[in-house]
Amino acid sequence: MFSKINFAILILFLTKIHQSNEIVLDQNILTDTFGIELDDFFVSLSNGDISEIAPDTFEKMTQLYGISLYSNTLVTIDPATFSSLDDLLYLDLSSNKIVELDSKVFAAQKNLVYLYLSTNRIEQLDAAIFRSCITLGFLDLQSNRLTRLDASVFNGLKELVYLDLNVNL
Repeated sequence: MFSKINFAILILFLTKIHQSNEIVLDQNILTDTFGIELDDFFVSLSNGDISEIAPDTFEKMTQLYGISLYSNTLVTIDPATFSSLDDLLYLDLSSNKIVELDSKVFAAQKNLVYLYLSTNRIEQLDAAIFRSCITLGFLDLQSNRLTRLDASVFNGLKELVYLDLNVNL
């Protein structure tokens, strides 16, 4: 397993060599994201074994525009986890084990366009959960355990053009 220092060196090496704005660490054995400072990047930590994200993980990555945490073992997301990411456009939390999302988890995401929450275990959504996501255009909630939705949960989503609620129990 990588130490925090080795992980930071790996990130810096990858960005200097490839001069890319995308860091892909898919299919890894990482269990922590270490809160590395990155700006103007897309970070993919998919197909891993990340079960928890510390609330300050992305605190110093204020210009991060995309995060993929697809296919990990996340159960909950602290409301402060994405609070410093006002410019986030893309967030993939699909194929995890998320049961519940706090109403404030996306409070800072006023620029979010793509949100993937499919293939989790989400049972309900608070009426205010997407209130700040005024630019949300793509929302995937398929394959969860949603049985009822508050009529106002999608209020204010004037840019929403794609909503998938298939295969909910």
